[in-house]
Amino acid sequence: MIRAAGLAALLLPAIAAAQAEPEPLAEAEEALAQGQALHIAVTASGGSSLGGYQAGWLYYVSEIGKLNPSRYDVDVLTGTSAGGINTFVASLSKCRPPQPDPRESLFYKTWMPMGFEDLFVPESTRADGLLDRAGFDQVLGPLRTAFETELRAGCVVDWGVVASRLEPRYVPLAGLYATPIGYERFVVRIEGQGEGQRPVVTPWVFDDVGYAQAVLPVSDPNVDTFALLRDLAFATSAFPVAFRPVELPTCLVASGEDPKACTLATSQPSKYVDGGLYDNAPIRLAYRVVRENGFANETAYLYLDAYLGRFPGPPATDEGSAEITRTSSLLAKIAGGVLLVSGQRSLVTLLEEDPAVVERMSIATAFSPQMSRELAGFFGLLQAEVREYDFFLGMYSAHHELRERSVMYQRSHLVIPDEADGATAEAWAPFHCIEATYEGTDPSACELAEAQRLVPMIQVGIERLYAWCKATPEGTLSGLGSSHCDAARAGQPPPRVHGANEPGDDWALRPGESSMEHTLRRLAWHGFVFTDLGETEASEKGSRRAVRRTLGRMVDQLAKQNGGQALLVQIAGNQGIDQLVPPGRSKPVK
Repeated sequence: MIRAAGLAALLLPAIAAAQAEPEPLAEAEEALAQGQALHIAVTASGGSSLGGYQAGWLYYVSEIGKLNPSRYDVDVLTGTSAGGINTFVASLSKCRPPQPDPRESLFYKTWMPMGFEDLFVPESTRADGLLDRAGFDQVLGPLRTAFETELRAGCVVDWGVVASRLEPRYVPLAGLYATPIGYERFVVRIEGQGEGQRPVVTPWVFDDVGYAQAVLPVSDPNVDTFALLRDLAFATSAFPVAFRPVELPTCLVASGEDPKACTLATSQPSKYVDGGLYDNAPIRLAYRVVRENGFANETAYLYLDAYLGRFPGPPATDEGSAEITRTSSLLAKIAGGVLLVSGQRSLVTLLEEDPAVVERMSIATAFSPQMSRELAGFFGLLQAEVREYDFFLGMYSAHHELRERSVMYQRSHLVIPDEADGATAEAWAPFHCIEATYEGTDPSACELAEAQRLVPMIQVGIERLYAWCKATPEGTLSGLGSSHCDAARAGQPPPRVHGANEPGDDWALRPGESSMEHTLRRLAWHGFVFTDLGETEASEKGSRRAVRRTLGRMVDQLAKQNGGQALLVQIAGNQGIDQLVPPGRSKPVK
């Protein structure tokens, strides 16, 4: 939890200030009063399979914008890694009609079908990438169709991502020295041309950058523009070892030169990996786009990092909290800190350049722990219901967040997505079941089939929240205004989701039990079966074995690709599995 804890230390002061007093946004409010739409810039960070949670959050925000076009214009979207994929999807969604059924949204169709077996193809495994992007072919059809035929005429959106270079390029400095650049910022403008027409896509360069900037040849009429943008989304999300580096054709364009002159013939290929290594929160990129668009005083910023929540992280196990006694442990802690600070440099730099931007920023916080947090953020790949629960939790978190303290909910007569024309009780049942669990509203939605499948997930979700809060020592980071976290710390048990098993007396974390162990144990208690992993009955031991077996297959395949280093890879991989999913050690509390 190095990353989550570090993010909290960086951003909690801003979150706390936002909760204490809603942002004034005087210029924005004046624009709304004059009948002008408030511009919204959204930034989404990386998060591996937490991208499913981000997708639900962005679906809800996107629908708010489309249902209230005279009030809000979500016209700048930036992201990194999973956030880069999701902001690309959001860019297309923004220019399509409202979609009242979340299950029919581009967001849902992008994340829900993609499981472990779709991505892990043993014969395609290489030393530089365990997973295969070919599995994405099944979800790209709706995205390509939307891009090429469905973007509304007059709709304009700017999409930007950061991608890390596999090898740095060098920029001359003062004629005698060249400084390395390890990442590139890509921005394109997408302009819809109406039904049946491809959009106009234009690359950006910033006028005030003192070195040549990389652009894609998206204006070349002879290239597959959608494929280029798809590969850019793949590049920013190419997490090292999990996915292979992505090769992109790029031109280097100096300020003042025409980026549209870049063609496939004049470009040079370079390989890229996950942008989060250098900039996991590209909100400064959004800020620069907004400034060049001339809407600096009429724009509100929404920042989404799935790891930020209104609850403490899971308590460290004895091993994780022990005093550093090995050089490897020290180096791992230092490396984690370096990656954290490096990934947040854009956000910190923006706060240094323009402290007042905080007054126009809302920082999203999850209302309850997502399931996909486990296995270093990759748990969602193993089971469809994990991804689906996180998707609807993201929708609910966006609803709760915006309703409570965002400028987007500060106006009366707002059209809300679950009340829009065409929204059905069945389609929104998981959302309303989660809402009923946390807010005590009518729980009848939990009886509908769409919600019943997720009831064990919803129940274990709130048990995880109570368990994490209960285990947090007094005087440390608490619930950030979460009434449920406060109730857990006061000794109250978690509420029972309508239709779920009774939580019983053993819902809390056992001594020495990791969050992953606790999650598997409680899911088994509530009858959940990991069918995607080949299980046929609910069993803590069975699900533990299935998860370990699945991870072991990846380690075995990766070891085979590393020749003389196979034994070292095998040993390190097996140690990693033991840390993520111990073979079995927790005992009931007597």
